Amino acid sequence: MFWKLFVAMVAVLTVALALLVITPASVSYPFDPAEALELGLGFAVLLGVCAWVIRSGLRPLADLREAMDRRDELSEPERVPVTRSDEVGRVAAAYNALLDRLSTQKLRASALAISAQEDERRRISRELHDEVGQTLTAVLLRLQRLESRTSSDIAEEVRGAAEVTRTALQEVRRVVARLRPGVLDDLGLVSALTALATETAGASGVVVHRAVHDVPGRTPDQDLVIYRVAQEALTNVVRHAQARHARLALGPTPGGLILDVTDDGVGLSRPAGNGRNGMQERAWLIGGRLTVGPGPEGGTQVKLFVPMGEDPGTRPQPTQEPTP
Repeated sequence: MFWKLFVAMVAVLTVALALLVITPASVSYPFDPAEALELGLGFAVLLGVCAWVIRSGLRPLADLREAMDRRDELSEPERVPVTRSDEVGRVAAAYNALLDRLSTQKLRASALAISAQEDERRRISRELHDEVGQTLTAVLLRLQRLESRTSSDIAEEVRGAAEVTRTALQEVRRVVARLRPGVLDDLGLVSALTALATETAGASGVVVHRAVHDVPGRTPDQDLVIYRVAQEALTNVVRHAQARHARLALGPTPGGLILDVTDDGVGLSRPAGNGRNGMQERAWLIGGRLTVGPGPEGGTQVKLFVPMGEDPGTRPQPTQEPTP
């Protein structure tokens, strides 16, 4: 690039010198107004041509800088087109190679972190089920036996304690299901998403409409990511959206499948947090693409595209049923 700019500037100065030689213009001292105007115009033209040459020569660097500035931590890094073989082209190629290395490292780190997170969820879920759950079950059975052997006054107190214990046991089971959804392992993704919608609606009062269709060819890792993204998206609906209705949809699309979670709430009023970052990292692990933005009719829309080895094709749309 240096030599290109140098040659261009030499050419400009050569043309300017040639014009001075072949034109009848002359400069005397002291200047008269006509000569001063002529000299000023010539100097302005020379500066303008020099500025244009420098700007044109440095424009590829400006394009590269703009591409770097457009990089978003929550989206796939944008590669810079390499259309030149000079220094700018080599810088662009080096930048793309750096992005590839960073993406690979981030993908590996995210995979390890999420794998460790799932292992920890599984461990905590097992301990809650095997220890806390069984202990509460034993306490509940003892209280029920005690209730049948005591007087009516004491029995009322025992009945109240049994009810509190039963509520705590149900809460433990709910937490266990959220930590490691057994229905996902036992019955598959469609049943797990249906149970998730039903649980969300029952716990929050939000009407969750389901449009979940089974798309063959998925892997267990894809199922887990889809479920976790849907779980986080519905959690955000309940906590932040102030919505009355939500829609959970899963269906085929050319090249893969789409998970779509929308609501009629207040929309995006908060900056991206750990929940959105976690969804994005999970999407990257399976080569997916996550977008979060305004819904088609207000509220918020979370869409996860999951690529698949074969086109699932066009399948009939499932019937939509609300979960009150």
